[in-house]
Amino acid sequence: MMAGVTSVFDAAARDFIALAPLLWDRVGQIVVESAPPQDGARVLDACCGAGSAALPAAECAGPNGQVDCVDLSAPLIEALKSRLADSPYLGRVHAFTADITTWEAGPYDQVLCILGLPFIPDPAGGAAHLAGLLGPTGKLVIAHWRSSSDSLDLPGVGATLAGALQRLGGSVSPPHMGRASFSKDLTHPDSMKARLETLGLAAEATTAELKIPLDPTSLRLLVEGSAFRGMLTGLDATTREQAHALLAEELAGRELDASLVVGTGQRRY
Repeated sequence: MMAGVTSVFDAAARDFIALAPLLWDRVGQIVVESAPPQDGARVLDACCGAGSAALPAAECAGPNGQVDCVDLSAPLIEALKSRLADSPYLGRVHAFTADITTWEAGPYDQVLCILGLPFIPDPAGGAAHLAGLLGPTGKLVIAHWRSSSDSLDLPGVGATLAGALQRLGGSVSPPHMGRASFSKDLTHPDSMKARLETLGLAAEATTAELKIPLDPTSLRLLVEGSAFRGMLTGLDATTREQAHALLAEELAGRELDASLVVGTGQRRY
């Protein structure tokens, strides 16, 4: 997650944290349950946000385990530290404001990267770097939104928001094609598995269901507390409120399909 995206998440931090019980914490719990660290494991949570996966990972790793959490967003790391202060994991979860693409503190028994790789300028290189931090039998766990053609998924929300902004006379920058292509590969189990295999890992991929009812309040948090916030950059307060109103008009009362593809790649013996 590099400078431009980092500034978006810095600005989104308060809403990101408010959104956590509805979305981020549920995502983190689902991924950790899909690929739980072993007791005593040394774990890296890359692009960790406010610790939605780090805390359940620490529970699995137990008192002899360790979880290193790395994110470029200082406000999100501070939020994680606040959560740790009220948890039993304070001595075994360590939070760092740092660039995961230059992090060298391996080896790890397990590396988690949940929804983070597409925000790295070179996501394929970022994935290879994370795989390089694994110990001899370590596991790399990558999770991303599952693509759905028959339900309202996260790209569908983004497309609806882009349409609302265009109706208000705004414009939306096209996605970076390299990152968009990599991201698309993570949205299907077969292509997720193939991506992990290119790293020389023995891979498998599964899906996990997550559905969230949408109302005007949850829609506002979803936009303001995620990367969608970047689409509102530069809007005045009135236009921003109009965009939220148009989005609620289109999507309130519907169900968000926030289901995931969870890929696991293990170092070969």
